[in-house]
Amino acid sequence: MSDDLTAAFADPIPRPGELLRELIRCAGWWPQMKALKLDKILDEVATESVPSRLLQKFDEVERAFLAQIEHEGGLRWRAVLGGAWEVTRNFLRDLSMKVDSAVLDDEAGRALFLNEFAVPQLAGMMRMVSVKLRGPVLTLWWRQPFEAWLAWAADLAGIDSDTLATWIEPDVDTVGRWRAGQGPIRKLRAPFAQYKPLQPLFHKVRRPALRQDLCGWLGLSLAFQSLPMALRERIRDAAGTDRGGPEQSYQLAIQALCDEVARRVGEARLPVLDLVAQIEDRFELRDAEGELADPQGIEAAVVRLGQCIEAMDPRWQASVRFLHERLAARLAVWRQQPEGAARLYSQAVRGCWWRAGLNQSDVLKEALLHAVARGDRRPALEIWNRLGLLGMHAKPRLDDLDWRLLAIGFEAEFKPLRAKFSAKEHQTNRVPADTEYRVGPWEPTARERKNPNQKMARDDGRTRRTPLMEAVMLGTLDDVKVMVAAGGDVNQCIPESGEGPLMYALRRAHMQKEREILDFLLDLGPSVETVNRVASTLRETPLAIAIQMGSAAVVERLIGLGARVGDECDGFDSALMYARALMAESQQLRASPQAFEAAWRQGGGRPNGDDARAGALFAADLPARRQAQFERQVAMADSQERRDRIAAAVMARMVPAPQDLEAVIGVLESALRGSPPSRG
Repeated sequence: MSDDLTAAFADPIPRPGELLRELIRCAGWWPQMKALKLDKILDEVATESVPSRLLQKFDEVERAFLAQIEHEGGLRWRAVLGGAWEVTRNFLRDLSMKVDSAVLDDEAGRALFLNEFAVPQLAGMMRMVSVKLRGPVLTLWWRQPFEAWLAWAADLAGIDSDTLATWIEPDVDTVGRWRAGQGPIRKLRAPFAQYKPLQPLFHKVRRPALRQDLCGWLGLSLAFQSLPMALRERIRDAAGTDRGGPEQSYQLAIQALCDEVARRVGEARLPVLDLVAQIEDRFELRDAEGELADPQGIEAAVVRLGQCIEAMDPRWQASVRFLHERLAARLAVWRQQPEGAARLYSQAVRGCWWRAGLNQSDVLKEALLHAVARGDRRPALEIWNRLGLLGMHAKPRLDDLDWRLLAIGFEAEFKPLRAKFSAKEHQTNRVPADTEYRVGPWEPTARERKNPNQKMARDDGRTRRTPLMEAVMLGTLDDVKVMVAAGGDVNQCIPESGEGPLMYALRRAHMQKEREILDFLLDLGPSVETVNRVASTLRETPLAIAIQMGSAAVVERLIGLGARVGDECDGFDSALMYARALMAESQQLRASPQAFEAAWRQGGGRPNGDDARAGALFAADLPARRQAQFERQVAMADSQERRDRIAAAVMARMVPAPQDLEAVIGVLESALRGSPPSRG
């Protein structure tokens, strides 16, 4: 690392890719990453030069680096260093969403980050490593990391440290500087177990665990010696100070950084933030048709906001300019000026990325919704990956069902505007409404009876279904039989959603406890493709719904028709894992409804269309959404006690009993073994 640690990074709070690259370089692993042809990818991750694949590339190099640690240091080193890296990476993500670091982008601000966050975190990591993994004497190591490692390694090998130093570097002056703790050591490179100058040492230290510890501590020593001497001493001093665990130390850092932001610009930004709040309120005022009540007034207020920002101290303008760009972009959306909105959202994203604290994720999400609504795949992918790096989701790929979920979110945010992206580019060009209304009983027309497979637009074209699908949803078994007799195809589906007769029948059997139509369709022998097709914004498969029903018989029938039990199921790696998770959930519900309720309120599950309409587009949004839903339910029920009774009754009806799920698990286990399920 450079003499000025904070100058190595683009922002006051380092981005994870930047920090990972610097760590790999300083620990001697860069040549190995180059040998694995990952050096260019690591550079792309650090510079974010390919934002549309940022999350995928970051995951790739992170996994590769940790795999190399495990290969050389074993599972112990992978667990300790991997855990320390995960904590640091997650803290950086959280800091970027809580601290307005644009205000701290100067020498004093970066020094504050170093003192309040970097130093305590490094000190805490070294305390943890020294406790969990045997190594050199720390009192020497703080000032002379390589010398401390050299003395420890020589003692393990039963040789003189000068002899070992000569094996590693014959030049007396060079090795003398290394041993004195002066400057980084670039010559030593990982994997150390295969590094030729170290082989004489490893011939003498034959215990595999000791060799792993030697390699692990050598990498740490190289990284630590790359830091300036004064910084090492501060980390040493911090290691002797009790600031509590990593979480407590982290909370102190957040408080110190936020206090400094408030001290610098607290008063200066108040007029800007007040005006932003007023404009936000104006956007909520709609006329009878749902259009903006006063677009001219909003435009005038947005202009005033820009003037207010220009009147600020130039040092602080960047910390709020993106708010003006976001509101101007939103106004352009309402005025149906998509090109102008896209340009403004792009500027807002660049201005807030990794620096805007509490406002950051909202700006990115709104810009993403607009990109999806326009069908602009490249900016959508770029923002999707940035949100993934923030921990909002963990999916490198933005698939069609995600796209549809985001389109639902756009239409909820900008109602009554519609998402208008290309059907050629995305099949998900129909966004279902919140609620469909039907007057009177379902009755197919003569035309529908003759064309049971014709895809019919419903609810002003928002969804499509065939007459057979509607019969399954709304009709009787006799209605379904009539449609099938007329040529209705159980294997047909709606491409944009994956929905088909079998999925509708499964949901009816699960939600309404009416199984006769499902049994009839299963008797028709749906295709392997149909029984494995993913549908809805929840990415459900027929097998997933059968497991939710707790029906071993339906699960067994689907498997007999070709359902793949080893495929991903409801976010789990396999149907068996999902069934076991649902079993634990069912047991918890019956043993402790309060604990089950608490887990639900913490955001259990994945977002669906209803969540998207409420603004919860990602799993990270769900806790706030669940809490708000809970509070509404309490208000509607007039008391929490009555609401809890209602919720418990609903969940008991919808979550299958443990004994039913036990039978489902037995069927799945038998299928994985390739043997028929036990009937005992």
